[in-house]
Amino acid sequence: MEIEILNDKKGILEFRILDKDPGLAELIVERLNEDKDVSFAAYKWEHPLAGYPLVVVKSKDPRASLKKAIKSIVKELKGIEKVLE
Repeated sequence: MEIEILNDKKGILEFRILDKDPGLAELIVERLNEDKDVSFAAYKWEHPLAGYPLVVVKSKDPRASLKKAIKSIVKELKGIEKVLE
């Protein structure tokens, strides 16, 4: 997954997911919103043919919150992989 960081100020991280996958953006935002340290997380995608999903995260440390959410997703996927084996 490739991202483009648009805004990385204190407490706010905005980035685009460059593979045009709104499902991935939705999953990341869902995990971020489960984190008690995150005050706001959302994504928007203006049009499927123009642009990329934009994700906004507000927390004390948005990068750490994002890493935590991604680790949670990877852990769940590994669990599913084990079941399928």
